[in-house]
Amino acid sequence: MRTWITGRTSSVDYIYHNENGRIIGEVGHVGLSYDKVYATVYDTESNNSKSLGHYINGDWAKKAVETFWEIQDRTLIE
Repeated sequence: MRTWITGRTSSVDYIYHNENGRIIGEVGHVGLSYDKVYATVYDTESNNSKSLGHYINGDWAKKAVETFWEIQDRTLIE
């Protein structure tokens, strides 16, 4: 299960695994703009990050991160 939490500043939200507390995604404002939001996911196996792009608001960006991990959960890679 995953949970969203607001960072120390209200401009960044993190999503993390409830089982181990590892951050697996981030959504935040681009620079000082409140019109543009970025979405990033973190691969916990290789410690790499992947940008999912820029979105018009935080709701769309969060949905992109959640959809990414839903697809990854259904993908079997060995």
